[in-house]
Amino acid sequence: MNSKNLKSILIVDDEEIEFFIAKRILESTKCFNSIYNAVNGKEAIQLFTNFEDSCKAYPDQFPPGLILLDINMPAMNGFEFLEAYQKLLTNEKFFPIPTIIMFTSSDEEKDKVEAMRFPFVKDYLVKPLNLEKANKLALDFAKETNVD
Repeated sequence: MNSKNLKSILIVDDEEIEFFIAKRILESTKCFNSIYNAVNGKEAIQLFTNFEDSCKAYPDQFPPGLILLDINMPAMNGFEFLEAYQKLLTNEKFFPIPTIIMFTSSDEEKDKVEAMRFPFVKDYLVKPLNLEKANKLALDFAKETNVD
């Protein structure tokens, strides 16, 4: 579909079936090199907190070019992740900032407003993911995160 490929996508979602479905649909676009997941915001923030270790452990996946972030998760929800991530960006040395897309079952306007107040959140998608939404992600964000 598109000659540009995203280096990788991190899906932060505690629902295994949601991850599996999203991964299959995203793979079908042939625009994503690697798709992996974290089961909650805490696991995802640890990847960035331990940035150098994550780069060594996952050389073909980390850092992701795009993060699909759920809101409702145990241990650390999506909004808590965004707060922790924002603090990390201001307190730590510079690292590439992935594009973050909220990917949630919540169609509440208040949730969208809350998520979009973070400058690194670029879109808000309501589940389920389908091929049309996946193709739109590829077209809209491959330019920003393209790796030659």
